[in-house]
Amino acid sequence: VMPNDKDESALTIHGKRNKLTIEDFNALAVSLLINDKSLKAIYSRFKQLLPEWIEFVGRSFLTSEMQQRYLQLLTARHQRLFT
Repeated sequence: VMPNDKDESALTIHGKRNKLTIEDFNALAVSLLINDKSLKAIYSRFKQLLPEWIEFVGRSFLTSEMQQRYLQLLTARHQRLFT
């Protein structure tokens, strides 16, 4: 949650650094030669991890305001990818 940093990724993924979608990550997987079975397993694991990430943020040393901002960002990006 850095207001001056507008990029979602330090690296370009599928020609983009912002508003990344599942299609962008699919293209990355193809370029990295990740097979479909492995990719589905990776996505499945990431879908299931959101509650753990939320718990980690809640236990962090971030201020309450920063925790809320981080959780908003985390859930928005998770929804963009997996819903």
